Amino acid sequence: MRGVTMRTVAGLAFCCLSGVAMVQAGPTPKDIPDLKGKWVETGERSGVVRRGNRWEHKSPPTNGEAVFGAPLTWTLTVERQEGAVFSGTWASQNNTDPMVGAVSADGKTLYLADDNGQMHGELRSPDQMEICRSLAEPDRMLAFCRIFERRR
Repeated sequence: MRGVTMRTVAGLAFCCLSGVAMVQAGPTPKDIPDLKGKWVETGERSGVVRRGNRWEHKSPPTNGEAVFGAPLTWTLTVERQEGAVFSGTWASQNNTDPMVGAVSADGKTLYLADDNGQMHGELRSPDQMEICRSLAEPDRMLAFCRIFERRR
């Protein structure tokens, strides 16, 4: 009987200590980065390729060919943030779209959406992020990654 009690106590202690460690390892409000502000494209790009004839931001049609590079530059403005979620605008020189986003529990991974689709990114430093997008639709395809820096 005593051996069972010791194993039970040891098991409960392990569970309690593991639970404390898991709670302590989770994100806290201080771990959530402040993203508010204007983020501008740096010109450093991992690549842009597009194909198709329908573009919301008035890029010229590609006539079915894959076109590398893009005529537009982008600005991300985070106007409001509550904890890990935020909202603002995603804009080119031709158009501005509403945008929403969230910061993952790791404090670095970003998930964004505007009225044209989804994007994901990574916070590289408090004032630099990379955002990537890919689209695959019957009349258009797009893939890009771009670096943005916050202007304070």
